[in-house]
Amino acid sequence: MLNLIQLVILLSFLVFDTLLMIAVASGFGVVFLVITQMVSASIGFYQLKTKRLNFNTLLFVDTERKKGIKIVRELWEECLMIAGVILLLFPGILSDILGYLLMFPRTRERINQFLI
Repeated sequence: MLNLIQLVILLSFLVFDTLLMIAVASGFGVVFLVITQMVSASIGFYQLKTKRLNFNTLLFVDTERKKGIKIVRELWEECLMIAGVILLLFPGILSDILGYLLMFPRTRERINQFLI
């Protein structure tokens, strides 16, 4: 369950992402925005299909983390990859940028250093 701080951060992200999409659409045009969103969603679906990601991993990691059990690096890697795919599937410029960054192993390694 989301607490108040997480909810505020999530809503702020969504509002900022929507405002950024409006700015891009007004600057480059709606066609450009639609094409970029379709390309990002296609890449997300492709990653989802080829990587054979298991969304149950997110539930497993959350349960183990709440129990206080240390999560191994590989599980965090898969969770970050799933998060990247989810961000690519959602419309938005900022979510696409974050999704693309999570597709790179180097970015995931840096985030893993913070998580572990």
